[in-house]
Amino acid sequence: MLCNYCTGNLWPCVDGDGCADNTAVCDGVPQCNDQSDEYPTLCRNWTCSEGMTKCSDNIQCIQLTQMCDGFTDCQNSGDEVSCRNWTCMYGWWKCEDELQCIHESKLCNGITQCNDFSDESESLCTAYSCPLGTRKCADDLSCISESRICDGLAQCLDGSDELCTAPCLQSPVESKTIIRRCTEDVSKCFPVEQYCDAELDCPAGSDEMSSGCQCEDWGLYTCNIESTELCIYKDWISEDTAHLFACTTTGNESLGSRKRRDAYTGTVYNGYC
Repeated sequence: MLCNYCTGNLWPCVDGDGCADNTAVCDGVPQCNDQSDEYPTLCRNWTCSEGMTKCSDNIQCIQLTQMCDGFTDCQNSGDEVSCRNWTCMYGWWKCEDELQCIHESKLCNGITQCNDFSDESESLCTAYSCPLGTRKCADDLSCISESRICDGLAQCLDGSDELCTAPCLQSPVESKTIIRRCTEDVSKCFPVEQYCDAELDCPAGSDEMSSGCQCEDWGLYTCNIESTELCIYKDWISEDTAHLFACTTTGNESLGSRKRRDAYTGTVYNGYC
């Protein structure tokens, strides 16, 4: 069926057979069957969407964050030319060779992003302050997520994140899964099902992650309710996506005393969210 018009943020294909999203017009990837959304005659006069810029060929639009990121996105490779004169976007950091921009979250994480390796240099990383929710390895060279400390897998190159030999002074009983250690005191432990359950189990509350729950790192599912992130077991979620369990409060229960409710049937089950 032919489309005679496109509404909203859509652009009509020339052959009348479909619409293309305005943000995808002239992005180098045809959306229309007749490829009319990528016609050079159209794109030379096309104004790129907010947050995008034209390649030097004046035809293709790419994201501003794709400029000088070390990867070729423009079909004429113009996004990786003259990068010394390019100012990185807010929240991005320029490598020492001034040829590449990387996101600040990638600095000193033990994985080289800059082609000149400057994002993992000793001079930078020893003076670098790790973002909230991460912690420096003992060698003072890289930051790792606090949720990865004492998880049985070494993330630090020096293995210091797995030096967890202190015995657990708090041995939870009837734990369904693996025991985790508190990052501020590795002698204190808690069962993984108590991670991000809105109740403090660790001395400084590291089990509640003030920087935001990272449920997937713990093999759990993120449940959002009342602007609060909580973690629940994935086996609380039905394989049928129509029966996804939702977290809900019942009566005057506290934030930590949640029940889980089947969003499809409305059945309420006991258990932490």
